[in-house]
Amino acid sequence: MTPSDPIESSLANMARTFEGCVSWAVRAILESEIRIKTPFEAVASVPDGSSLYCILPTASTKYYAQLVVGVEEDDIEILFPGEMDPRVRKDAIGEMANVVSGLFVADDQFIARFGYLRPSTPFFSEGAFTARKDWGLKGRIEANGREMVLHFSIRELQENPAPAPKAADGEASKIEGSPD
Repeated sequence: MTPSDPIESSLANMARTFEGCVSWAVRAILESEIRIKTPFEAVASVPDGSSLYCILPTASTKYYAQLVVGVEEDDIEILFPGEMDPRVRKDAIGEMANVVSGLFVADDQFIARFGYLRPSTPFFSEGAFTARKDWGLKGRIEANGREMVLHFSIRELQENPAPAPKAADGEASKIEGSPD
């Protein structure tokens, strides 16, 4: 696989690897068996159907990626039956996102195609969130009788970002509070 491969083709070739990363990480974090409900496949869509999303951005100078874990808020207690503190349960979902993403972006095949990406801090979005329809790997798993959707998307960053907007006098606009 070379960097000239289209992203969708590259991701399709890595679907089994991603599924393996998801399976291992979710089993380890939840300490329970999981079942693949919808096999992971390359799609150009955004995650849907959950009331809470944990989003973990990962990037390099060339690519921007994000891992999204979608769950129903009412299912979190059932997913983590041994944990009484709701904040710790939510943190565990963020840790799950860290482990899944970390395993996948450290895979040799992924690195050969996309290079090294650096993770950021996971954050949460309740309900819908705005996301681009970038190519990604998407599937559903079941753990402790509850479903989760996982989606890893990636896009190539533009080589030449758009120039700063110009004011009416032709000067580049400044953002208030920005350095000169």
